[in-house]
Amino acid sequence: MLHNLCVPIQRWSSPVAGRVKAVVVGGLGAAVAIVFFQPWFGITDAALIGVFCIAYLLRGAAVTLDTEAGVLGLRWGLIVRRVRLDDVTAVLVEDSKLSIGRATGGEISVYLWGRGRLDRWLGMPVVAGDIGHAVAKASTAARSAVDAPRSAVDAPGTDGAAAAPDAVDAAVAPDARVAAAEGTSSTGAPRTGRRRSSAASRSALATAALGCLGLLSVCAALLVRHSWHNPAMSVIAVILALLLGIGGVFYVCLSVALFASSSRVARQRKLAG
Repeated sequence: MLHNLCVPIQRWSSPVAGRVKAVVVGGLGAAVAIVFFQPWFGITDAALIGVFCIAYLLRGAAVTLDTEAGVLGLRWGLIVRRVRLDDVTAVLVEDSKLSIGRATGGEISVYLWGRGRLDRWLGMPVVAGDIGHAVAKASTAARSAVDAPRSAVDAPGTDGAAAAPDAVDAAVAPDARVAAAEGTSSTGAPRTGRRRSSAASRSALATAALGCLGLLSVCAALLVRHSWHNPAMSVIAVILALLLGIGGVFYVCLSVALFASSSRVARQRKLAG
């Protein structure tokens, strides 16, 4: 694990053992896809798994905390996410899981290295706690810096001049940012700005992606090869098909339930507004 303690940039990178473990697990998954699925589907899955494994082997996973730019960077192979520190409303650490709540809506959760007994046996440290504390401290400092202009405007003894609308909107208090995630402003009025619409679009996109994943899992269950001369291979194929089918149906039902719930909440907000 590499960690740069030089301020203002802190970086935590996954150890080499974690990259090798991911490649081994990906290779096993590619082998299962080639053996148990139809040739065209299995080869396609194996190729995609290979691309992601090679990318993870070369780039790995990393968390970059840039306090000067006010940005938190999360990288997991080809997947890269960037979050502004003044938009972070909550940081939750559960063992090796790091969850970050955003004022603009949604939550980002990542599993870092050091997860499970195998990672501990390989000597990978648990760094989620250290990263969580660093992110929480940096986000608090970033919000305080944003709130400073608002405090100066509202302080007694000022000349009473009206502040610029952009400066007031940028200086939302931390507790008001939590309310902004629920669609209200610091004054309690409904928010219909860009943040709410972008949060709703991201939520709808995540729900649609979950449903597509479920449909893909159901299709994969239908493409499992069941005809084997070896009874043990037939049993394994049936178990694999059942796991994929049940998991896919669960994901589809969950996405439909989430979509219905979000639609009901949107209608209630529209009626309340």
